[in-house]
Amino acid sequence: MNKKHFIAVAAEIRSQLEHAKNLGASTMVATHTVRVITSGLSNVFARQNPRFDRERFLAACGIE
Repeated sequence: MNKKHFIAVAAEIRSQLEHAKNLGASTMVATHTVRVITSGLSNVFARQNPRFDRERFLAACGIE
């Protein structure tokens, strides 16, 4: 994978995270799930691409 793929994935994750925040009662569970998945994906991406910047990716996803 390359930079354009990581950008596309981050944009979709950010979109889903924003959607999760607007769900209401299940916001905490949905947000936590998105964060766990994002963390796991960042680990996979780091193994696939040695230049992958985990912190930058998480910021692009909207993960603080």
